[in-house]
Amino acid sequence: MTHLFVRFYLGVLAVLFLAWWIYGYVLQARYEADRSRVVTEAHGSGLRLIADDLRQLPHAERNEAVKRFAKEFRCPLEILSLADLPSEYRASMTRPNASSYLRWDKERDGVAVVIDDATYLRMGPFPNYDVFAIEDSMRGWMRAVVSELRATQKPFDQGVANLQSQFNLRLKVERIDAIPGDAADRMRGDRDMVFFSKANELFFVSTPLEDTGAEGALLTVGPFPKFSREEQPAATTTLALVLLPTAFAILMLLRPVANQLRQVESAAQSIAQGNLQSRVNEQRIGSARNLAKAFNQMANRTETMVRTQRELLQAVSHELKTPLARIRFAMDLASTASDESERNTRLKAIDKAVEDLDGLVDELLNYVRMEDMSVAMRPESVSICEMLDGLFDRYRTLHPDRGFRWEPSSIGESVHVLADRTALYRALGNLIGNAARFAQRHVVASVSREGNWVIVDIDDDGPGIPKADRLRVLEPFVRLENQPISTGNRTGAGVGLGLAIVRRTIEQHSAKWEIADSPLGGCRVRTCWPVATP
Repeated sequence: MTHLFVRFYLGVLAVLFLAWWIYGYVLQARYEADRSRVVTEAHGSGLRLIADDLRQLPHAERNEAVKRFAKEFRCPLEILSLADLPSEYRASMTRPNASSYLRWDKERDGVAVVIDDATYLRMGPFPNYDVFAIEDSMRGWMRAVVSELRATQKPFDQGVANLQSQFNLRLKVERIDAIPGDAADRMRGDRDMVFFSKANELFFVSTPLEDTGAEGALLTVGPFPKFSREEQPAATTTLALVLLPTAFAILMLLRPVANQLRQVESAAQSIAQGNLQSRVNEQRIGSARNLAKAFNQMANRTETMVRTQRELLQAVSHELKTPLARIRFAMDLASTASDESERNTRLKAIDKAVEDLDGLVDELLNYVRMEDMSVAMRPESVSICEMLDGLFDRYRTLHPDRGFRWEPSSIGESVHVLADRTALYRALGNLIGNAARFAQRHVVASVSREGNWVIVDIDDDGPGIPKADRLRVLEPFVRLENQPISTGNRTGAGVGLGLAIVRRTIEQHSAKWEIADSPLGGCRVRTCWPVATP
Protein backbone atom coordinates (compact mmCIF):
# COMPACT_ATOMS: atom_id res chain seq x y z
CA MET A 1 0.00 0.00 0.00
CA THR A 2 2.93 2.32 0.74
CA HIS A 3 4.21 1.77 -2.79
CA LEU A 4 0.79 2.73 -4.15
CA PHE A 5 0.73 6.04 -2.28
CA VAL A 6 4.35 6.78 -3.24
CA ARG A 7 3.33 6.40 -6.88
CA PHE A 8 0.35 8.68 -6.31
CA TYR A 9 2.44 11.41 -4.66
CA LEU A 10 5.11 11.18 -7.36
CA GLY A 11 2.34 11.58 -9.93
CA VAL A 12 1.04 14.68 -8.16
CA LEU A 13 4.56 16.13 -8.02
CA ALA A 14 4.96 15.44 -11.73
CA VAL A 15 1.71 17.28 -12.44
CA LEU A 16 2.82 20.25 -10.31
CA PHE A 17 6.16 20.34 -12.10
CA LEU A 18 4.35 20.24 -15.43
CA ALA A 19 2.14 23.14 -14.29
CA TRP A 20 5.22 25.13 -13.28
CA TRP A 21 6.89 24.44 -16.62
CA ILE A 22 3.77 25.31 -18.63
CA TYR A 23 3.31 28.52 -16.64
CA GLY A 24 6.89 29.57 -17.35
CA TYR A 25 6.56 28.66 -21.02
CA VAL A 26 3.25 30.51 -21.42
CA LEU A 27 4.57 33.56 -19.58
CA GLN A 28 7.67 33.69 -21.77
CA ALA A 29 5.65 33.16 -24.96
CA ARG A 30 3.21 35.93 -24.04
CA TYR A 31 6.07 38.25 -23.16
CA GLU A 32 7.75 37.59 -26.50
CA ALA A 33 4.48 38.17 -28.36
CA ASP A 34 3.83 41.39 -26.42
CA ARG A 35 7.37 42.60 -27.03
CA SER A 36 6.96 41.97 -30.75
CA ARG A 37 3.68 43.89 -30.77
CA VAL A 38 5.06 46.90 -28.88
CA VAL A 39 8.22 47.24 -30.98
CA THR A 40 6.42 46.77 -34.30
CA GLU A 41 3.63 49.24 -33.49
CA ALA A 42 6.10 51.83 -32.15
CA HIS A 43 8.41 51.83 -35.19
CA GLY A 44 6.51 50.17 -38.02
CA SER A 45 4.51 53.21 -39.19
CA GLY A 46 7.51 55.53 -39.28
CA LEU A 47 9.64 52.93 -41.06
CA ARG A 48 6.89 52.48 -43.68
CA LEU A 49 7.09 56.22 -44.46
CA ILE A 50 10.80 55.84 -45.19
CA ALA A 51 10.14 52.73 -47.27
CA ASP A 52 7.60 54.72 -49.32
CA ASP A 53 10.22 57.37 -49.99
CA LEU A 54 12.80 54.74 -50.99
CA ARG A 55 10.31 53.09 -53.27
CA GLN A 56 10.07 56.31 -55.30
CA LEU A 57 13.83 56.37 -55.90
CA PRO A 58 15.81 54.38 -58.49
CA HIS A 59 17.58 51.33 -57.05
CA ALA A 60 20.99 52.96 -57.51
CA GLU A 61 20.07 55.89 -55.27
CA ARG A 62 18.39 53.97 -52.44
CA ASN A 63 21.53 53.07 -50.50
CA GLU A 64 22.68 56.71 -50.39
CA ALA A 65 19.25 57.77 -49.20
CA VAL A 66 19.35 55.13 -46.48
CA LYS A 67 22.69 56.46 -45.27
CA ARG A 68 21.16 59.93 -44.90
CA PHE A 69 18.21 58.55 -43.00
CA ALA A 70 20.51 56.49 -40.78
CA LYS A 71 22.21 59.66 -39.53
CA GLU A 72 18.87 60.81 -38.21
CA PHE A 73 17.97 57.44 -36.69
CA ARG A 74 21.28 57.00 -34.88
CA CYS A 75 20.78 53.23 -35.09
CA PRO A 76 21.57 50.74 -37.89
CA LEU A 77 19.41 51.18 -41.01
CA GLU A 78 20.09 49.23 -44.19
CA ILE A 79 18.54 47.67 -47.28
CA LEU A 80 18.86 43.88 -47.51
CA SER A 81 17.75 41.09 -49.82
CA LEU A 82 14.53 39.26 -48.93
CA ALA A 83 16.23 36.01 -49.92
CA ASP A 84 18.64 36.45 -46.98
CA LEU A 85 15.84 37.04 -44.48
CA PRO A 86 15.36 34.04 -42.12
CA SER A 87 12.40 31.88 -43.14
CA GLU A 88 10.49 32.44 -39.89
CA TYR A 89 10.27 36.17 -40.74
CA ARG A 90 9.91 35.88 -44.54
CA ALA A 91 6.55 34.10 -44.27
CA SER A 92 4.86 37.23 -42.84
CA MET A 93 6.43 39.66 -45.37
CA THR A 94 4.84 38.86 -48.70
CA ARG A 95 3.73 42.32 -49.88
CA PRO A 96 5.14 45.88 -49.96
CA ASN A 97 4.95 47.79 -46.64
CA ALA A 98 4.45 44.53 -44.72
CA SER A 99 6.37 44.80 -41.46
CA SER A 100 7.87 42.24 -39.13
CA TYR A 101 9.55 42.15 -35.75
CA LEU A 102 13.18 40.96 -35.77
CA ARG A 103 15.22 39.55 -32.90
CA TRP A 104 18.98 39.35 -32.33
CA ASP A 105 20.61 37.09 -29.78
CA LYS A 106 17.33 36.78 -27.83
CA GLU A 107 18.03 40.22 -26.32
CA ARG A 108 18.00 42.95 -29.00
CA ASP A 109 15.09 44.05 -31.20
CA GLY A 110 14.58 45.38 -34.71
CA VAL A 111 11.92 46.06 -37.34
CA ALA A 112 11.81 45.13 -41.04
CA VAL A 113 9.54 46.60 -43.77
CA VAL A 114 9.26 45.29 -47.34
CA ILE A 115 10.32 47.75 -50.05
CA ASP A 116 9.66 45.60 -53.13
CA ASP A 117 9.68 41.94 -54.19
CA ALA A 118 13.43 41.62 -53.73
CA THR A 119 14.46 43.93 -50.88
CA TYR A 120 13.43 45.05 -47.43
CA LEU A 121 14.43 47.86 -45.09
CA ARG A 122 15.79 46.81 -41.71
CA MET A 123 16.19 49.05 -38.69
CA GLY A 124 18.05 47.71 -35.70
CA PRO A 125 19.21 46.17 -33.56
CA PHE A 126 18.11 48.86 -31.14
CA PRO A 127 20.42 49.80 -28.27
CA ASN A 128 19.49 49.17 -24.66
CA TYR A 129 16.26 50.95 -23.88
CA ASP A 130 17.03 53.98 -21.71
CA VAL A 131 15.15 57.17 -22.52
CA PHE A 132 17.87 58.62 -24.73
CA ALA A 133 18.23 55.40 -26.73
CA ILE A 134 14.47 55.37 -27.29
CA GLU A 135 14.53 58.94 -28.51
CA ASP A 136 17.45 58.19 -30.85
CA SER A 137 15.69 55.13 -32.28
CA MET A 138 12.60 57.25 -33.08
CA ARG A 139 14.49 60.32 -34.36
CA GLY A 140 14.75 59.15 -37.95
CA TRP A 141 11.11 58.46 -38.71
CA MET A 142 9.93 61.44 -36.61
CA ARG A 143 12.11 63.72 -38.77
CA ALA A 144 10.66 61.94 -41.81
CA VAL A 145 7.14 62.82 -40.64
CA VAL A 146 8.13 66.48 -40.14
CA SER A 147 9.69 66.49 -43.61
CA GLU A 148 6.44 65.15 -45.08
CA LEU A 149 4.49 67.92 -43.38
CA ARG A 150 6.98 70.54 -44.53
CA ALA A 151 6.72 69.34 -48.15
CA THR A 152 2.90 69.20 -48.27
CA GLN A 153 1.11 71.81 -50.38
CA LYS A 154 -2.14 71.40 -48.53
CA PRO A 155 -3.21 73.20 -45.41
CA PHE A 156 -1.19 72.06 -42.44
CA ASP A 157 -4.09 70.38 -40.68
CA GLN A 158 -4.95 68.47 -43.85
CA GLY A 159 -1.35 67.26 -44.13
CA VAL A 160 -1.47 65.88 -40.58
CA ALA A 161 -4.77 64.13 -41.38
CA ASN A 162 -3.26 62.50 -44.50
CA LEU A 163 -0.26 61.20 -42.53
CA GLN A 164 -2.57 59.97 -39.79
CA SER A 165 -4.16 57.56 -42.28
CA GLN A 166 -0.76 55.86 -42.71
CA PHE A 167 0.01 55.68 -38.98
CA ASN A 168 -1.10 53.18 -36.39
CA LEU A 169 -0.28 55.86 -33.78
CA ARG A 170 -2.07 59.13 -33.21
CA LEU A 171 -0.47 62.34 -34.57
CA LYS A 172 -1.25 65.53 -32.68
CA VAL A 173 -0.04 69.15 -32.97
CA GLU A 174 0.19 70.94 -29.62
CA ARG A 175 2.07 73.67 -27.76
CA ILE A 176 5.18 73.02 -25.69
CA ASP A 177 3.38 73.84 -22.47
CA ALA A 178 1.08 70.83 -23.07
CA ILE A 179 3.86 68.33 -22.33
CA PRO A 180 5.26 67.58 -18.84
CA GLY A 181 7.72 70.09 -17.36
CA ASP A 182 10.83 67.88 -17.43
CA ALA A 183 10.21 66.98 -21.08
CA ALA A 184 9.67 70.68 -21.95
CA ASP A 185 12.93 71.62 -20.20
CA ARG A 186 14.84 69.04 -22.22
CA MET A 187 13.17 70.32 -25.39
CA ARG A 188 14.27 73.88 -24.61
CA GLY A 189 17.77 72.58 -23.92
CA ASP A 190 19.80 70.47 -26.35
CA ARG A 191 17.20 67.81 -27.25
CA ASP A 192 15.07 68.15 -30.36
CA MET A 193 13.27 64.87 -29.56
CA VAL A 194 11.77 64.01 -26.18
CA PHE A 195 10.15 60.79 -25.00
CA PHE A 196 7.94 61.17 -21.94
CA SER A 197 5.00 59.77 -20.04
CA LYS A 198 1.92 61.53 -18.73
CA ALA A 199 0.02 60.96 -15.52
CA ASN A 200 -1.91 58.03 -16.96
CA GLU A 201 1.37 56.16 -17.59
CA LEU A 202 1.00 56.42 -21.35
CA PHE A 203 4.13 57.29 -23.36
CA PHE A 204 4.53 59.88 -26.14
CA VAL A 205 7.31 61.39 -28.27
CA SER A 206 7.43 65.06 -29.39
CA THR A 207 9.59 67.06 -31.78
CA PRO A 208 9.43 70.78 -32.85
CA LEU A 209 7.54 71.68 -36.02
CA GLU A 210 9.92 74.06 -37.78
CA ASP A 211 9.14 75.85 -41.05
CA THR A 212 5.74 74.25 -41.27
CA GLY A 213 3.58 77.30 -40.71
CA ALA A 214 2.85 76.31 -37.13
CA GLU A 215 4.98 78.61 -35.01
CA GLY A 216 6.07 77.21 -31.60
CA ALA A 217 4.16 74.03 -32.17
CA LEU A 218 5.21 70.47 -31.43
CA LEU A 219 4.31 67.25 -33.22
CA THR A 220 3.38 64.65 -30.59
CA VAL A 221 2.98 60.99 -31.52
CA GLY A 222 1.31 58.53 -29.17
CA PRO A 223 0.31 57.02 -26.96
CA PHE A 224 2.69 54.18 -27.70
CA PRO A 225 1.66 50.61 -26.97
CA LYS A 226 2.80 49.33 -23.60
CA PHE A 227 3.48 45.94 -22.22
CA SER A 228 0.39 44.32 -20.77
CA ARG A 229 0.38 42.70 -17.34
CA GLU A 230 1.26 39.12 -18.11
CA GLU A 231 0.61 37.42 -14.77
CA GLN A 232 -3.15 37.05 -14.88
CA PRO A 233 -3.50 36.07 -18.59
CA ALA A 234 -0.54 33.71 -18.26
CA ALA A 235 -1.98 32.16 -15.12
CA THR A 236 -5.37 31.77 -16.78
CA THR A 237 -3.86 30.13 -19.85
CA THR A 238 -1.70 27.91 -17.66
CA LEU A 239 -4.68 26.73 -15.68
CA ALA A 240 -6.54 25.97 -18.88
CA LEU A 241 -3.59 23.93 -20.16
CA VAL A 242 -2.91 22.20 -16.84
CA LEU A 243 -6.40 21.36 -15.59
CA LEU A 244 -7.18 18.92 -18.37
CA PRO A 245 -3.94 16.90 -18.15
CA THR A 246 -4.15 17.11 -14.35
CA ALA A 247 -7.65 15.68 -14.36
CA PHE A 248 -6.53 12.98 -16.77
CA ALA A 249 -3.45 12.21 -14.67
CA ILE A 250 -5.50 11.95 -11.48
CA LEU A 251 -7.94 9.69 -13.31
CA MET A 252 -5.10 7.44 -14.44
CA LEU A 253 -3.64 7.39 -10.92
CA LEU A 254 -6.90 6.72 -9.09
CA ARG A 255 -8.56 4.38 -11.56
CA PRO A 256 -6.36 1.35 -10.73
CA VAL A 257 -6.73 2.16 -7.03
CA ALA A 258 -10.52 2.23 -7.41
CA ASN A 259 -10.49 -1.05 -9.34
CA GLN A 260 -8.29 -2.71 -6.72
CA LEU A 261 -10.44 -1.51 -3.84
CA ARG A 262 -13.54 -2.62 -5.76
CA GLN A 263 -12.14 -6.17 -5.88
CA VAL A 264 -11.55 -6.10 -2.12
CA GLU A 265 -15.05 -4.68 -1.59
CA SER A 266 -16.60 -7.42 -3.73
CA ALA A 267 -14.76 -10.15 -1.79
CA ALA A 268 -15.80 -8.58 1.53
CA GLN A 269 -19.46 -8.46 0.48
CA SER A 270 -19.27 -12.08 -0.64
CA ILE A 271 -17.87 -13.13 2.75
CA ALA A 272 -20.56 -11.09 4.52
CA GLN A 273 -23.20 -13.00 2.55
CA GLY A 274 -21.84 -16.32 3.82
CA ASN A 275 -19.28 -17.35 1.19
CA LEU A 276 -16.32 -17.74 3.54
CA GLN A 277 -14.12 -19.11 0.76
CA SER A 278 -14.20 -15.87 -1.24
CA ARG A 279 -10.73 -14.36 -1.74
CA VAL A 280 -9.02 -11.52 -3.60
CA ASN A 281 -6.83 -12.57 -6.54
CA GLU A 282 -3.41 -11.33 -5.42
CA GLN A 283 -1.94 -11.68 -8.92
CA ARG A 284 -4.49 -9.36 -10.53
CA ILE A 285 -4.61 -6.55 -7.99
CA GLY A 286 -1.33 -4.87 -8.93
CA SER A 287 0.25 -2.46 -6.46
CA ALA A 288 -2.34 -3.24 -3.75
CA ARG A 289 -1.04 -6.80 -3.47
CA ASN A 290 -0.07 -6.28 0.18
CA LEU A 291 -3.62 -5.13 0.93
CA ALA A 292 -5.01 -8.20 -0.86
CA LYS A 293 -2.63 -10.45 1.02
CA ALA A 294 -3.65 -8.95 4.37
CA PHE A 295 -7.33 -9.25 3.42
CA ASN A 296 -6.92 -12.89 2.42
CA GLN A 297 -5.11 -13.65 5.66
CA MET A 298 -7.97 -12.06 7.56
CA ALA A 299 -10.49 -14.06 5.49
CA ASN A 300 -8.55 -17.28 6.13
CA ARG A 301 -8.50 -16.52 9.83
CA THR A 302 -12.22 -15.75 9.83
CA GLU A 303 -13.02 -18.95 7.95
CA THR A 304 -10.81 -20.96 10.33
CA MET A 305 -12.47 -19.44 13.39
CA VAL A 306 -15.97 -20.09 12.08
CA ARG A 307 -15.06 -23.65 11.06
CA THR A 308 -13.42 -24.29 14.43
CA GLN A 309 -16.48 -23.02 16.25
CA ARG A 310 -18.71 -25.33 14.24
CA GLU A 311 -16.39 -28.29 14.76
CA LEU A 312 -16.09 -27.61 18.46
CA LEU A 313 -19.85 -27.32 18.79
CA GLN A 314 -20.28 -30.65 17.00
CA ALA A 315 -17.50 -32.28 19.04
CA VAL A 316 -18.79 -31.03 22.36
CA SER A 317 -22.35 -32.04 21.55
CA HIS A 318 -21.25 -35.50 20.36
CA GLU A 319 -18.07 -36.47 22.15
CA LEU A 320 -19.09 -35.36 25.63
CA LYS A 321 -22.25 -37.43 25.54
CA THR A 322 -20.36 -40.76 25.73
CA PRO A 323 -18.31 -40.16 28.92
CA LEU A 324 -21.25 -38.37 30.52
CA ALA A 325 -23.53 -41.29 29.73
CA ARG A 326 -20.93 -43.67 31.16
CA ILE A 327 -20.70 -41.60 34.33
CA ARG A 328 -24.47 -41.51 34.73
CA PHE A 329 -24.75 -45.25 34.09
CA ALA A 330 -21.92 -46.03 36.53
CA MET A 331 -23.54 -43.84 39.19
CA ASP A 332 -26.81 -45.75 38.80
CA LEU A 333 -24.94 -49.02 39.11
CA ALA A 334 -22.99 -47.79 42.16
CA SER A 335 -26.19 -46.84 43.95
CA THR A 336 -27.50 -50.40 43.49
CA ALA A 337 -24.24 -52.23 44.30
CA SER A 338 -24.76 -55.25 46.57
CA ASP A 339 -21.45 -54.98 48.43
CA GLU A 340 -18.45 -52.72 48.96
CA SER A 341 -16.30 -54.48 46.34
CA GLU A 342 -18.91 -53.96 43.61
CA ARG A 343 -19.34 -50.32 44.67
CA ASN A 344 -15.57 -49.72 44.38
CA THR A 345 -15.60 -51.28 40.92
CA ARG A 346 -18.38 -48.90 39.84
CA LEU A 347 -16.53 -45.92 41.34
CA LYS A 348 -13.39 -46.85 39.40
CA ALA A 349 -15.49 -46.87 36.22
CA ILE A 350 -16.74 -43.38 37.09
CA ASP A 351 -13.15 -42.25 37.71
CA LYS A 352 -12.09 -43.70 34.35
CA ALA A 353 -14.94 -41.89 32.60
CA VAL A 354 -14.02 -38.62 34.32
CA GLU A 355 -10.39 -39.16 33.28
CA ASP A 356 -11.50 -39.68 29.68
CA LEU A 357 -13.66 -36.58 29.89
CA ASP A 358 -10.74 -34.58 31.27
CA GLY A 359 -8.52 -35.82 28.45
CA LEU A 360 -11.17 -34.84 25.89
CA VAL A 361 -11.45 -31.32 27.31
CA ASP A 362 -7.64 -30.98 27.27
CA GLU A 363 -7.53 -31.99 23.60
CA LEU A 364 -10.27 -29.53 22.69
CA LEU A 365 -8.55 -26.67 24.54
CA ASN A 366 -5.17 -27.48 23.00
CA TYR A 367 -6.67 -27.52 19.52
CA VAL A 368 -8.38 -24.16 20.07
CA ARG A 369 -5.09 -22.68 21.26
CA MET A 370 -3.24 -24.05 18.24
CA GLU A 371 -5.93 -22.76 15.89
CA ASP A 372 -5.38 -19.27 17.21
CA MET A 373 -2.77 -18.03 14.76
CA SER A 374 -2.38 -14.84 16.75
CA VAL A 375 -0.72 -16.74 19.61
CA ALA A 376 2.87 -15.51 19.78
CA MET A 377 5.36 -18.25 19.04
CA ARG A 378 8.60 -18.13 20.98
CA PRO A 379 11.15 -19.96 18.84
CA GLU A 380 14.27 -21.12 20.68
CA SER A 381 17.03 -23.66 20.32
CA VAL A 382 15.65 -27.02 21.55
CA SER A 383 17.64 -30.28 21.92
CA ILE A 384 15.51 -32.80 20.04
CA CYS A 385 17.20 -35.83 21.61
CA GLU A 386 16.62 -34.62 25.20
CA MET A 387 12.98 -33.94 24.39
CA LEU A 388 12.48 -37.46 22.95
CA ASP A 389 14.12 -39.01 26.05
CA GLY A 390 11.68 -37.16 28.30
CA LEU A 391 8.66 -38.11 26.17
CA PHE A 392 9.63 -41.79 26.05
CA ASP A 393 10.01 -41.87 29.85
CA ARG A 394 6.51 -40.47 30.18
CA TYR A 395 4.87 -42.88 27.76
CA ARG A 396 6.68 -45.93 29.18
CA THR A 397 4.77 -45.24 32.39
CA LEU A 398 1.46 -44.86 30.56
CA HIS A 399 2.01 -47.90 28.32
CA PRO A 400 4.17 -50.40 30.23
CA ASP A 401 3.34 -53.13 27.74
CA ARG A 402 4.93 -51.21 24.82
CA GLY A 403 8.58 -51.03 23.96
CA PHE A 404 9.80 -47.43 23.46
CA ARG A 405 13.24 -46.74 22.01
CA TRP A 406 14.92 -44.38 19.69
CA GLU A 407 17.75 -45.23 17.38
CA PRO A 408 21.10 -43.49 17.85
CA SER A 409 21.34 -40.39 15.69
CA SER A 410 23.98 -40.28 12.99
CA ILE A 411 24.40 -36.59 13.77
CA GLY A 412 24.99 -36.99 17.49
CA GLU A 413 22.84 -36.08 20.45
CA SER A 414 23.60 -32.37 20.38
CA VAL A 415 21.36 -31.56 17.43
CA HIS A 416 19.04 -28.60 18.07
CA VAL A 417 15.97 -27.35 16.25
CA LEU A 418 14.46 -23.85 16.16
CA ALA A 419 10.95 -24.18 17.58
CA ASP A 420 8.58 -23.16 20.33
CA ARG A 421 9.43 -25.61 23.11
CA THR A 422 5.86 -26.10 24.37
CA ALA A 423 4.36 -26.53 20.90
CA LEU A 424 7.11 -28.95 19.83
CA TYR A 425 6.69 -31.01 23.03
CA ARG A 426 2.92 -31.24 22.45
CA ALA A 427 3.30 -32.20 18.77
CA LEU A 428 5.91 -34.92 19.32
CA GLY A 429 3.96 -36.16 22.37
CA ASN A 430 0.81 -36.50 20.25
CA LEU A 431 2.74 -38.47 17.61
CA ILE A 432 4.27 -40.85 20.19
CA GLY A 433 0.96 -41.22 22.04
CA ASN A 434 -0.90 -41.91 18.80
CA ALA A 435 1.73 -44.51 17.79
CA ALA A 436 1.51 -46.14 21.25
CA ARG A 437 -2.28 -46.36 20.99
CA PHE A 438 -2.19 -48.37 17.76
CA ALA A 439 1.17 -50.21 18.15
CA GLN A 440 1.28 -53.95 18.83
CA ARG A 441 4.51 -53.89 20.81
CA HIS A 442 7.06 -51.33 19.58
CA VAL A 443 7.35 -47.54 19.08
CA VAL A 444 10.67 -46.37 17.61
CA ALA A 445 11.99 -42.83 16.98
CA SER A 446 14.97 -41.85 14.84
CA VAL A 447 16.66 -38.51 14.18
CA SER A 448 18.67 -37.47 11.10
CA ARG A 449 19.66 -34.31 9.30
CA GLU A 450 19.24 -33.28 5.70
CA GLY A 451 20.53 -29.83 4.73
CA ASN A 452 18.94 -27.23 7.01
CA TRP A 453 16.33 -29.66 8.32
CA VAL A 454 16.28 -32.08 11.26
CA ILE A 455 14.16 -35.13 10.43
CA VAL A 456 12.26 -36.93 13.20
CA ASP A 457 10.62 -40.28 12.30
CA ILE A 458 8.09 -41.93 14.64
CA ASP A 459 7.43 -45.62 13.72
CA ASP A 460 5.04 -48.21 15.13
CA ASP A 461 4.18 -51.81 14.33
CA GLY A 462 0.42 -51.24 14.29
CA PRO A 463 -2.07 -51.58 11.41
CA GLY A 464 -0.79 -48.47 9.63
CA ILE A 465 -2.85 -45.85 7.71
CA PRO A 466 -4.15 -46.52 4.17
CA LYS A 467 -2.74 -44.20 1.52
CA ALA A 468 -6.20 -42.84 0.70
CA ASP A 469 -6.65 -41.66 4.30
CA ARG A 470 -3.22 -40.16 5.01
CA LEU A 471 -4.26 -36.61 4.27
CA ARG A 472 -7.69 -36.95 5.82
CA VAL A 473 -6.45 -38.08 9.24
CA LEU A 474 -4.76 -34.69 9.70
CA GLU A 475 -8.14 -32.95 9.63
CA PRO A 476 -9.74 -32.23 13.03
CA PHE A 477 -12.28 -34.69 14.46
CA VAL A 478 -11.46 -37.35 11.84
CA ARG A 479 -11.12 -40.96 13.05
CA LEU A 480 -10.71 -43.92 10.77
CA GLU A 481 -13.49 -46.46 10.97
CA ASN A 482 -12.89 -50.14 11.61
CA GLN A 483 -9.29 -49.53 12.66
CA PRO A 484 -8.23 -51.94 15.42
CA ILE A 485 -6.96 -50.32 18.60
CA SER A 486 -4.55 -52.19 20.83
CA THR A 487 -5.57 -52.80 24.43
CA GLY A 488 -3.59 -51.43 27.31
CA ASN A 489 -3.82 -49.03 30.17
CA ARG A 490 -5.29 -46.36 27.88
CA THR A 491 -7.73 -47.44 25.23
CA GLY A 492 -10.06 -45.69 22.85
CA ALA A 493 -9.63 -43.80 19.62
CA GLY A 494 -9.71 -40.34 21.17
CA VAL A 495 -11.55 -37.37 19.72
CA GLY A 496 -9.49 -37.13 16.53
CA LEU A 497 -7.51 -33.97 17.34
CA GLY A 498 -4.00 -35.33 18.00
CA LEU A 499 -2.78 -35.29 14.39
CA ALA A 500 -4.71 -32.05 13.69
CA ILE A 501 -2.70 -30.36 16.48
CA VAL A 502 0.50 -31.74 14.96
CA ARG A 503 -0.43 -30.34 11.58
CA ARG A 504 -1.20 -26.90 13.04
CA THR A 505 2.13 -26.84 14.87
CA ILE A 506 4.00 -27.77 11.70
CA GLU A 507 2.25 -24.99 9.76
CA GLN A 508 3.09 -22.41 12.43
CA HIS A 509 6.78 -23.41 12.28
CA SER A 510 6.87 -23.57 8.45
CA ALA A 511 8.04 -27.15 8.90
CA LYS A 512 7.27 -30.28 6.82
CA TRP A 513 5.46 -33.56 7.41
CA GLU A 514 4.84 -36.88 5.68
CA ILE A 515 2.92 -40.10 6.47
CA ALA A 516 4.38 -43.33 5.05
CA ASP A 517 4.71 -47.03 5.69
CA SER A 518 7.00 -48.00 8.55
CA PRO A 519 9.75 -50.64 8.28
CA LEU A 520 8.13 -52.15 11.41
CA GLY A 521 5.00 -52.84 9.39
CA GLY A 522 2.81 -50.05 10.75
CA CYS A 523 2.82 -46.29 10.20
CA ARG A 524 5.70 -43.81 9.97
CA VAL A 525 5.07 -40.11 10.59
CA ARG A 526 8.00 -37.98 9.48
CA THR A 527 8.34 -34.36 10.57
CA CYS A 528 11.09 -31.97 9.43
CA TRP A 529 12.09 -29.03 11.65
CA PRO A 530 14.44 -26.12 10.88
CA VAL A 531 17.95 -26.45 12.30
CA ALA A 532 18.88 -23.96 15.03
CA THR A 533 22.00 -22.07 13.99
CA PRO A 534 24.69 -21.72 16.69
